[in-house]
Amino acid sequence: MIQKTGRQFAVQEVEVVLDEIESQNFETVVRLMNKAGDLGLLAHSS
Repeated sequence: MIQKTGRQFAVQEVEVVLDEIESQNFETVVRLMNKAGDLGLLAHSS
């Protein structure tokens, strides 16, 4: 499930703003990181 969600996230959210990410648009990067976290796609240490 997470793998499918991760793949969908990459296609639907990341690929469409790849130029902004490569240009270091930090607002876009932060928005994507927050959304990835909300979806449970980010690992964290406890």
